[in-house]
Amino acid sequence: MEQNKSIEKNLKMSRRLKWSVIGFVTFGLLIVGVWLTQSKKDNPALGENVYKRSQSVSVTVSRPVRRNFENVIVTQGNVEAKNVAMVSPRISGTLEKIFVDEGDSVIAGETKLFQTDSVKLEQNVTIRKRDLAVAHCAQQQAQAYLEKVSADFNKADLDFKRFERLLEKYHTGLIRTNH
Repeated sequence: MEQNKSIEKNLKMSRRLKWSVIGFVTFGLLIVGVWLTQSKKDNPALGENVYKRSQSVSVTVSRPVRRNFENVIVTQGNVEAKNVAMVSPRISGTLEKIFVDEGDSVIAGETKLFQTDSVKLEQNVTIRKRDLAVAHCAQQQAQAYLEKVSADFNKADLDFKRFERLLEKYHTGLIRTNH
């Protein structure tokens, strides 16, 4: 029984919806008709031009011409080489000259690629020579200190052995002390 009531209720709602939609569509058509009538009154030539345009079509006829068609695809992207070499200098510095361009063929170990700033290279060589001289002096100083420590060790070892002999003589009674 309750199912019958809910079915009847759904039917009433669908009928109301149906009539509401019909009413809205009718109202919309009425508005469009009034608008078209009003625009014809404002500009009577508008309706005639629309009618004429829709009926006349111009057609041009020409002789057939043989043409070649190409399938071309225009695209955008990057082209990357199959073999790539990353080249970097072994020392830092400003590049003065570049002897090759992108895409040139080079031979490993033979082709000169670039030249770095020679003044800075000479300064680096001078600085490194001075660093080497300082390191050599530090090595000589360390060697002299080692020899000094070695001499001190030998002297201490001799003193220790002498004191051991004296201590042994004292214990055996060969040395007498005055009290």
